Amino acid sequence: RSRLSGSSPALSLSSTPRGSDRSRSSPSVGRSDLGSFSAYNPNRRGMDQGGSPDDGSDGNDPSQGPRASIWGTNINAERTQNRIYEFFKHFRLSESSAGDEPFYLDYLEQLIAAQEDFVNLDFKHLQSFDEGLYKQVVSYPSEVVPMVDMVLGKLIEELFPDAGPYRVMVRPFNLPKENKLRELDPSDIDKLVSIKGMVTRTSQVIPDLKVAFFECSECAASKEVAVDRGQIAEPQQCDETTCQAKNSFHVIHNRCHFTDKQIVRLQEAPEDMPEGETPQTVSMCVWDKMVDVAKPGDRVEVTGV
Repeated sequence: RSRLSGSSPALSLSSTPRGSDRSRSSPSVGRSDLGSFSAYNPNRRGMDQGGSPDDGSDGNDPSQGPRASIWGTNINAERTQNRIYEFFKHFRLSESSAGDEPFYLDYLEQLIAAQEDFVNLDFKHLQSFDEGLYKQVVSYPSEVVPMVDMVLGKLIEELFPDAGPYRVMVRPFNLPKENKLRELDPSDIDKLVSIKGMVTRTSQVIPDLKVAFFECSECAASKEVAVDRGQIAEPQQCDETTCQAKNSFHVIHNRCHFTDKQIVRLQEAPEDMPEGETPQTVSMCVWDKMVDVAKPGDRVEVTGV
Protein backbone atom coordinates (compact mmCIF):
# COMPACT_ATOMS: atom_id res chain seq x y z
CA ARG A 1 0.00 0.00 0.00
CA SER A 2 1.42 3.34 -1.00
CA ARG A 3 1.87 5.99 1.68
CA LEU A 4 0.74 9.15 -0.06
CA SER A 5 -0.07 12.24 1.92
CA GLY A 6 0.68 15.42 0.04
CA SER A 7 -1.58 17.21 -2.38
CA SER A 8 -2.02 19.73 -5.14
CA PRO A 9 -2.22 23.43 -4.16
CA ALA A 10 -6.02 23.18 -4.05
CA LEU A 11 -5.87 20.46 -1.41
CA SER A 12 -2.97 22.00 0.47
CA LEU A 13 -4.71 25.33 0.94
CA SER A 14 -8.12 23.96 1.83
CA SER A 15 -9.33 24.10 5.41
CA THR A 16 -10.79 21.05 7.08
CA PRO A 17 -13.41 20.87 9.81
CA ARG A 18 -11.39 18.13 11.49
CA GLY A 19 -7.97 19.75 11.48
CA SER A 20 -6.17 18.03 14.31
CA ASP A 21 -5.94 20.27 17.36
CA ARG A 22 -4.37 17.35 19.16
CA SER A 23 -1.45 17.19 16.76
CA ARG A 24 -0.71 20.92 17.17
CA SER A 25 -0.25 20.49 20.92
CA SER A 26 1.87 17.36 20.63
CA PRO A 27 5.63 17.49 21.11
CA SER A 28 7.80 18.04 18.06
CA VAL A 29 8.20 14.56 16.61
CA GLY A 30 8.74 12.98 13.21
CA ARG A 31 6.34 13.03 10.29
CA SER A 32 3.92 10.15 9.81
CA ASP A 33 3.45 10.91 6.12
CA LEU A 34 7.03 9.97 5.28
CA GLY A 35 6.59 6.31 6.14
CA SER A 36 8.23 4.06 8.69
CA PHE A 37 11.70 3.69 7.25
CA SER A 38 13.30 7.14 7.38
CA ALA A 39 17.04 6.83 7.84
CA TYR A 40 17.45 10.48 8.84
CA ASN A 41 18.64 10.78 12.41
CA PRO A 42 20.90 13.75 13.26
CA ASN A 43 22.56 11.70 15.99
CA ARG A 44 23.40 8.73 13.79
CA ARG A 45 25.75 9.28 10.88
CA GLY A 46 27.62 6.86 8.68
CA MET A 47 30.44 7.25 6.23
CA ASP A 48 29.31 6.70 2.67
CA GLN A 49 31.02 8.07 -0.41
CA GLY A 50 28.94 6.30 -3.05
CA GLY A 51 26.32 7.77 -5.31
CA SER A 52 25.84 9.12 -8.77
CA PRO A 53 24.73 12.52 -10.11
CA ASP A 54 21.45 10.97 -11.30
CA ASP A 55 20.05 10.84 -7.76
CA GLY A 56 21.20 14.32 -6.80
CA SER A 57 24.07 13.08 -4.65
CA ASP A 58 27.09 15.21 -3.88
CA GLY A 59 29.17 12.81 -5.95
CA ASN A 60 32.36 10.98 -5.06
CA ASP A 61 35.34 13.31 -5.06
CA PRO A 62 38.32 11.53 -3.46
CA SER A 63 40.17 14.83 -3.09
CA GLN A 64 37.60 15.95 -0.51
CA GLY A 65 38.26 12.94 1.74
CA PRO A 66 35.52 11.04 3.60
CA ARG A 67 32.38 13.00 4.41
CA ALA A 68 29.67 12.36 7.00
CA SER A 69 26.53 11.17 5.25
CA ILE A 70 23.05 10.22 6.37
CA TRP A 71 22.95 6.58 7.40
CA GLY A 72 22.29 4.32 4.41
CA THR A 73 22.46 7.09 1.78
CA ASN A 74 25.05 9.21 0.01
CA ILE A 75 23.59 12.55 1.12
CA ASN A 76 25.91 14.94 2.92
CA ALA A 77 23.61 16.28 5.64
CA GLU A 78 25.40 19.57 6.32
CA ARG A 79 25.81 20.45 2.65
CA THR A 80 22.19 19.56 1.85
CA GLN A 81 20.90 21.74 4.69
CA ASN A 82 23.00 24.66 3.40
CA ARG A 83 21.52 24.21 -0.08
CA ILE A 84 18.00 24.15 1.33
CA TYR A 85 18.73 27.32 3.30
CA GLU A 86 20.07 29.07 0.20
CA PHE A 87 16.94 28.12 -1.74
CA PHE A 88 14.48 29.54 0.77
CA LYS A 89 16.63 32.60 1.41
CA HIS A 90 17.29 33.60 -2.20
CA PHE A 91 14.74 32.09 -4.60
CA ARG A 92 12.91 34.66 -6.74
CA LEU A 93 10.37 34.14 -9.48
CA SER A 94 11.69 34.68 -12.99
CA GLU A 95 9.42 37.68 -13.51
CA SER A 96 10.52 39.35 -10.24
CA SER A 97 12.67 42.44 -10.29
CA ALA A 98 15.99 42.64 -8.46
CA GLY A 99 14.50 44.75 -5.66
CA ASP A 100 11.67 42.34 -4.87
CA GLU A 101 11.66 40.30 -1.67
CA PRO A 102 12.68 36.65 -2.19
CA PHE A 103 9.53 34.61 -2.82
CA TYR A 104 9.62 32.29 0.19
CA LEU A 105 10.69 34.98 2.66
CA ASP A 106 7.57 36.91 1.74
CA TYR A 107 5.57 33.67 1.93
CA LEU A 108 6.90 32.87 5.41
CA GLU A 109 5.93 36.35 6.62
CA GLN A 110 2.36 35.76 5.45
CA LEU A 111 2.39 32.26 6.99
CA ILE A 112 3.44 33.59 10.41
CA ALA A 113 0.79 36.31 10.27
CA ALA A 114 -1.90 33.72 9.48
CA GLN A 115 -0.59 31.26 12.13
CA GLU A 116 -0.34 28.47 9.56
CA ASP A 117 2.01 25.55 10.14
CA PHE A 118 2.39 24.09 6.62
CA VAL A 119 4.57 25.46 3.83
CA ASN A 120 3.44 24.60 0.29
CA LEU A 121 6.63 24.01 -1.69
CA ASP A 122 6.39 24.25 -5.48
CA PHE A 123 8.85 21.69 -6.80
CA LYS A 124 9.23 23.51 -10.11
CA HIS A 125 10.72 26.36 -8.09
CA LEU A 126 13.15 23.96 -6.45
CA GLN A 127 14.11 22.32 -9.74
CA SER A 128 14.80 25.66 -11.43
CA PHE A 129 16.95 26.84 -8.50
CA ASP A 130 18.93 23.66 -7.71
CA GLU A 131 18.47 20.58 -9.91
CA GLY A 132 20.66 18.42 -7.67
CA LEU A 133 18.71 19.28 -4.52
CA TYR A 134 15.45 18.59 -6.35
CA LYS A 135 16.71 15.10 -7.29
CA GLN A 136 17.76 14.44 -3.71
CA VAL A 137 14.30 15.24 -2.34
CA VAL A 138 12.57 13.09 -4.98
CA SER A 139 14.96 10.15 -4.45
CA TYR A 140 15.21 10.34 -0.65
CA PRO A 141 12.12 12.12 0.68
CA SER A 142 12.16 10.31 4.02
CA GLU A 143 15.63 11.68 4.68
CA VAL A 144 15.59 15.12 3.04
CA VAL A 145 12.05 16.37 3.79
CA PRO A 146 12.70 16.37 7.59
CA MET A 147 15.79 18.47 6.83
CA VAL A 148 13.60 20.94 4.95
CA ASP A 149 11.29 21.16 7.97
CA MET A 150 14.27 21.74 10.27
CA VAL A 151 15.81 24.42 8.05
CA LEU A 152 12.47 26.20 7.78
CA GLY A 153 12.15 26.21 11.56
CA LYS A 154 15.62 27.73 11.97
CA LEU A 155 14.94 30.27 9.23
CA ILE A 156 11.73 31.38 10.94
CA GLU A 157 13.61 31.75 14.25
CA GLU A 158 16.22 33.87 12.45
CA LEU A 159 13.76 36.10 10.59
CA PHE A 160 10.95 36.29 13.16
CA PRO A 161 12.47 35.93 16.65
CA ASP A 162 9.31 37.31 18.25
CA ALA A 163 7.28 34.40 16.87
CA GLY A 164 8.82 32.07 19.47
CA PRO A 165 9.29 28.34 18.80
CA TYR A 166 7.43 27.72 15.56
CA ARG A 167 7.34 24.28 13.95
CA VAL A 168 6.32 24.04 10.30
CA MET A 169 6.15 21.15 7.86
CA VAL A 170 6.59 21.33 4.12
CA ARG A 171 3.96 20.10 1.65
CA PRO A 172 5.48 19.40 -1.78
CA PHE A 173 3.38 19.79 -4.91
CA ASN A 174 3.67 20.44 -8.64
CA LEU A 175 6.26 17.78 -9.41
CA PRO A 176 7.49 18.16 -13.01
CA LYS A 177 7.05 14.42 -13.56
CA GLU A 178 3.56 12.94 -13.19
CA ASN A 179 3.28 9.20 -12.51
CA LYS A 180 0.30 7.25 -13.80
CA LEU A 181 -1.24 5.06 -11.15
CA ARG A 182 -1.08 1.82 -13.16
CA GLU A 183 2.57 2.47 -14.02
CA LEU A 184 3.78 2.59 -10.42
CA ASP A 185 6.30 -0.18 -9.79
CA PRO A 186 8.82 -1.26 -7.11
CA SER A 187 11.32 1.37 -8.27
CA ASP A 188 8.90 4.02 -6.94
CA ILE A 189 8.92 2.64 -3.38
CA ASP A 190 10.09 5.28 -0.89
CA LYS A 191 10.33 7.86 -3.71
CA LEU A 192 8.33 11.06 -4.07
CA VAL A 193 5.63 10.56 -6.72
CA SER A 194 2.68 12.53 -8.07
CA ILE A 195 -0.49 10.84 -9.35
CA LYS A 196 -3.91 12.03 -10.46
CA GLY A 197 -7.15 10.19 -9.82
CA MET A 198 -10.61 10.15 -8.29
CA VAL A 199 -11.37 9.54 -4.62
CA THR A 200 -13.77 6.61 -4.31
CA ARG A 201 -13.80 5.97 -0.56
CA THR A 202 -12.62 7.54 2.70
CA SER A 203 -12.38 5.92 6.11
CA GLN A 204 -13.41 7.30 9.46
CA VAL A 205 -10.82 9.33 11.36
CA ILE A 206 -8.29 7.00 13.00
CA PRO A 207 -6.18 8.06 16.02
CA ASP A 208 -2.52 7.53 15.12
CA LEU A 209 0.00 7.29 17.96
CA LYS A 210 2.77 9.90 17.91
CA VAL A 211 4.13 9.90 21.47
CA ALA A 212 3.59 7.08 23.98
CA PHE A 213 3.32 7.82 27.70
CA PHE A 214 4.84 5.13 29.94
CA GLU A 215 4.51 4.82 33.70
CA CYS A 216 6.57 2.64 36.03
CA SER A 217 4.39 0.21 37.97
CA GLU A 218 6.84 0.22 40.89
CA CYS A 219 7.47 3.93 41.57
CA ALA A 220 4.99 5.69 39.20
CA ALA A 221 7.81 7.50 37.35
CA SER A 222 6.73 8.59 33.87
CA LYS A 223 8.48 8.76 30.52
CA GLU A 224 7.40 9.86 27.03
CA VAL A 225 8.74 8.06 23.95
CA ALA A 226 8.15 9.33 20.40
CA VAL A 227 7.41 6.98 17.51
CA ASP A 228 10.64 6.41 15.60
CA ARG A 229 10.33 4.93 12.10
CA GLY A 230 7.02 3.30 12.98
CA GLN A 231 8.17 1.73 16.24
CA ILE A 232 8.02 2.55 19.96
CA ALA A 233 11.15 1.84 21.99
CA GLU A 234 9.63 0.67 25.27
CA PRO A 235 11.80 1.65 28.27
CA GLN A 236 13.62 -1.40 29.60
CA GLN A 237 14.58 0.03 32.98
CA CYS A 238 13.32 2.78 35.27
CA ASP A 239 15.59 5.84 35.35
CA GLU A 240 14.85 6.65 39.00
CA THR A 241 17.94 5.91 41.13
CA THR A 242 15.77 4.63 43.98
CA CYS A 243 13.88 2.23 41.71
CA GLN A 244 15.87 0.86 38.76
CA ALA A 245 13.15 -1.75 38.16
CA LYS A 246 13.40 -3.64 34.89
CA ASN A 247 10.49 -4.19 32.45
CA SER A 248 8.18 -2.30 34.80
CA PHE A 249 6.71 0.25 32.39
CA HIS A 250 3.18 0.15 31.00
CA VAL A 251 1.38 2.48 28.60
CA ILE A 252 -1.13 5.03 29.89
CA HIS A 253 -3.26 5.42 26.77
CA ASN A 254 -5.22 8.51 27.76
CA ARG A 255 -1.96 10.46 28.28
CA CYS A 256 -0.42 9.52 24.93
CA HIS A 257 -0.31 12.00 22.05
CA PHE A 258 -2.21 11.11 18.89
CA THR A 259 -2.71 12.66 15.48
CA ASP A 260 -5.60 12.23 13.03
CA LYS A 261 -5.21 9.68 10.26
CA GLN A 262 -7.48 8.65 7.41
CA ILE A 263 -7.27 5.99 4.71
CA VAL A 264 -8.35 7.19 1.28
CA ARG A 265 -9.05 4.98 -1.74
CA LEU A 266 -7.89 6.54 -5.02
CA GLN A 267 -8.91 5.30 -8.49
CA GLU A 268 -6.90 6.13 -11.58
CA ALA A 269 -8.09 8.99 -13.77
CA PRO A 270 -10.47 7.92 -16.59
CA GLU A 271 -8.20 9.44 -19.24
CA ASP A 272 -5.33 7.20 -18.09
CA MET A 273 -7.39 4.00 -18.22
CA PRO A 274 -7.11 1.83 -21.37
CA GLU A 275 -10.43 1.07 -23.02
CA GLY A 276 -12.06 -2.07 -21.63
CA GLU A 277 -9.64 -2.33 -18.69
CA THR A 278 -10.64 -2.50 -15.02
CA PRO A 279 -9.64 0.73 -13.25
CA GLN A 280 -6.65 0.43 -10.93
CA THR A 281 -6.94 1.67 -7.33
CA VAL A 282 -4.54 2.39 -4.49
CA SER A 283 -5.01 3.03 -0.77
CA MET A 284 -3.23 6.05 0.67
CA CYS A 285 -2.96 7.50 4.16
CA VAL A 286 -3.42 11.16 5.02
CA TRP A 287 -2.69 12.83 8.35
CA ASP A 288 -3.45 15.95 10.35
CA LYS A 289 -5.06 18.75 8.34
CA MET A 290 -5.30 16.61 5.20
CA VAL A 291 -8.00 14.51 6.89
CA ASP A 292 -11.46 15.06 5.36
CA VAL A 293 -10.09 17.48 2.75
CA ALA A 294 -11.07 15.17 -0.14
CA LYS A 295 -14.48 13.52 -0.48
CA PRO A 296 -15.60 10.57 -2.64
CA GLY A 297 -16.04 11.79 -6.20
CA ASP A 298 -13.34 14.49 -6.00
CA ARG A 299 -10.68 14.63 -8.71
CA VAL A 300 -7.32 15.19 -7.04
CA GLU A 301 -3.61 15.27 -7.71
CA VAL A 302 -1.68 13.64 -4.88
CA THR A 303 2.00 14.10 -4.09
CA GLY A 304 3.56 11.78 -1.54
CA VAL A 305 5.78 8.83 -0.72
